[in-house]
Amino acid sequence: MNYRIALYVVLLIAALWLLAVNSGLADRARSRLAYADLVAQRDNERDPSRPIMLAQYDREDRLVPAGATVLIGDSIAFKAPFMGRCIANRGIGGERSDQLLANLGRWSSLRRAGAVVIAIGTNDVWQHRPEGLGERVAAIVERIDAPIFVLGLSARLRGVPEANRALRRACRGRCTFVEPTGEVAPDGIHLSPRDYLNLAARLPRECDRANGATRSESRARAALPRPARRLVAA
Repeated sequence: MNYRIALYVVLLIAALWLLAVNSGLADRARSRLAYADLVAQRDNERDPSRPIMLAQYDREDRLVPAGATVLIGDSIAFKAPFMGRCIANRGIGGERSDQLLANLGRWSSLRRAGAVVIAIGTNDVWQHRPEGLGERVAAIVERIDAPIFVLGLSARLRGVPEANRALRRACRGRCTFVEPTGEVAPDGIHLSPRDYLNLAARLPRECDRANGATRSESRARAALPRPARRLVAA
């Protein structure tokens, strides 16, 4: 009987050990796949979907009403959950500040916007190109007349604190720097639901009132973002 109990204990320990090992292997495999996905998207200039998105934004731009809120920048802008006829989203995954600066002239909606939200800088840091980030964002801000909200970076990346200091300096006296809450999405890159809600509370609503936005559209602007389907660069 004692041998049988001892055998059961040994088998149980072996099963638990195998479970722990397999779980660790699965976690490592998922991490490697996620890292490979991020590396593949570090330079979005090679992404074939980028020109398609730009062309779509160009076609839609003339339909943006005066006074709308225009979101520009990287996937942190693209993933923003705000919806409605008074929201124009021009976010592109993987976008850097130099690319955004080069694209400003494409969209006339920026000249009639009621507010502009800029989400940029994460990929400058991720792609090891942070030098001049503040100067490029300052140049972007100078070309926009509407009230501007620049989002602080929340990504768990080396160099983010320095990038946020550069963004604050670029905003000083010219725009509103939206401080990150310190939270981050599960992927370690994108904004948390709390950050998006903090932003939603600051956005002007004049366009909603002027263009007869429905109550559901207004509620959607402050809705919690959907979880990311996969890990991508900002």
